Amino acid sequence: MSTSTRPAPGTTTAPRRAPDRLARWAAAVTVCAAVLWVALMNQWWIAQHVLGHVPQAAPPVRLSIDEVGFDTDVLPYSPSEEELAEDALVPPQTYSGYFLTRYGMPGEGSANTTYVAGHSWDRIQLPFNRLSDPSLVGMRLEVETLDGTLDYVVDSVATYDKDELAGSQIWRIVPNRVVLISCYTRDAVEKNVVVVASPAGA
Repeated sequence: MSTSTRPAPGTTTAPRRAPDRLARWAAAVTVCAAVLWVALMNQWWIAQHVLGHVPQAAPPVRLSIDEVGFDTDVLPYSPSEEELAEDALVPPQTYSGYFLTRYGMPGEGSANTTYVAGHSWDRIQLPFNRLSDPSLVGMRLEVETLDGTLDYVVDSVATYDKDELAGSQIWRIVPNRVVLISCYTRDAVEKNVVVVASPAGA
């Protein structure tokens, strides 16, 4: 006895759907693109922690101290000849930190101290306001550069009269040290606060 595979009169059969290769291919490409994007966004972490890359001396682009919520971008600042002659460093009036380009850069092969200056004022919530705090000593300062991210530890927090800062010991040549300079929040007119940090584990 034989059976027929033909449909009964008046009925139709839905065509069998072949696997949608185009959709699968598009999904695979999307996943690969997402993985590549994440890798690119975390290239420094991968380079340092997976490949063992040690960041070379390079301009800083961001600073942060998580414990106190200090977080700021860093822009280059080249004082004019007049400012240098008068020992006056006045970075632009913004929320950012400013890297003094005529000195050192953080990272392997650093030849001098890295100086970053920014503004403080007790009437406005500025990032550098958080530096006027002696409890920062021992906290981790994360320095992101164009070549990777570096960890430093705050060694000291000190105040200086503004007319004494130019001749102070903070300008000694110390490779791979980071010095942050701002107005002292409680006396922004007369004093500066200076935060000094050294590489973690040094």
